[in-house]
Amino acid sequence: MSTRYVVDASVAAKWFLIEEFLDAAHRLHDIRPALHVPEFFYLEFGHIVCKKHRRNEIDLDEGVRMIHDLRRIPMQRHENEGLIATALRYAFELRAGLYDCLYLSLATQLECQFVTADRRFLRSIDDTEFAHYGLWIEDLPAA
Repeated sequence: MSTRYVVDASVAAKWFLIEEFLDAAHRLHDIRPALHVPEFFYLEFGHIVCKKHRRNEIDLDEGVRMIHDLRRIPMQRHENEGLIATALRYAFELRAGLYDCLYLSLATQLECQFVTADRRFLRSIDDTEFAHYGLWIEDLPAA
């Protein structure tokens, strides 16, 4: 079992919202690994909060509380600058989104897996040298 993971914003959103894979996302709290994120993670999470508000799923107070509570979760932040060149190369190579590749770049740098609820991105790395870096949210080990 890995003792650390890179976690993406799709997983973090499930810590606060009643969504599919909520129980799986909470397993990260149960197994208490070291969590790592690129700085961009907080902006992406904020984008998710805004999207939920536009859909009338949360109000402003809930959104502010989610962002405040997220910052209280111990996660090691990594500067985007140290990840961007590799992430850009991966994005070109995989024909994938740069934002997704920031998580992949951090995972390869730390030699650990990134946990995601983004099936499309995981599919984009299937059958590549990067496949073992991705971990589907429901495949997290039990505590």
